[in-house]
Amino acid sequence: GDLSSRGTFTISAVEAALPVTLVNFKGMQHDKDNILFWETANELNNLGFEVQSSNNGSTFEKIAFVDTKAANGNSSLLQSYQFIDAGASNGNAYYRLKQIDKNGHSSLSDVIFLKGNKINSIAFGKIYPNPVKNNLNLLIASPFENKIKIDITDLAGKLIISREKAVINGNNRYTIDVSMIPAGTYFIKASDVNKTQSAVSKFVKD
Repeated sequence: GDLSSRGTFTISAVEAALPVTLVNFKGMQHDKDNILFWETANELNNLGFEVQSSNNGSTFEKIAFVDTKAANGNSSLLQSYQFIDAGASNGNAYYRLKQIDKNGHSSLSDVIFLKGNKINSIAFGKIYPNPVKNNLNLLIASPFENKIKIDITDLAGKLIISREKAVINGNNRYTIDVSMIPAGTYFIKASDVNKTQSAVSKFVKD
């Protein structure tokens, strides 16, 4: 796997200690997953870490939040953290951490890059949460830059939701509102507009 490690958090303040000292932030690939690791040397009033991901290194989105391990957000001991971005090793990925204080202040880490595996066909990386109540999150790998069609059908094959989305060559993240469909089991299919490639998975609506 590709391994990278960089920098510390920085935040502007006058006569104030840094809320968190990040001494290590790195990532590696394992099977189909990207695994992130980081350590802090001290934490002050820390709420936790928002994990952000990007396909291009400039536009980031939140993919998870990791709570602090420090008691009441304060620690002078080394704290170790890990987050697994399941199914994300298809396609390049950039990651950064947004450290958030209890008072709402935040600071960003440096960016790390993980080189992904070659993508040969459309594939679902992950679908979560599953079961789902409201918003279904999708990670879809694409070997081309164009458009794909995302169809949700019931077990009888009836079309329930259909969306057309732009894709880039690499990992693509989408959110689909499924709050209005009845509880049950559904198929979800992603296919290119020319219908030469497709991927199918299944999810449960609570």
